[in-house]
Amino acid sequence: MIVWCHLVKKNQTKLTDEIDRKILSIFSLGMSYRDIRGHVEDMYDIDVSEATISGVTERLILLS
Repeated sequence: MIVWCHLVKKNQTKLTDEIDRKILSIFSLGMSYRDIRGHVEDMYDIDVSEATISGVTERLILLS
């Protein structure tokens, strides 16, 4: 069994590139931050705050 360990620091808005891409992909489908949070937790077994998700999606909005 492979165990992945992800450390998310307080106020961190940049996760791994893979997780950031997944969050942006799910966000583009119109899912809520709560749904995205649950999906990331199910897939990667990490607890990501809605504030962290907002930070990731905000970078996308700023680029547009």
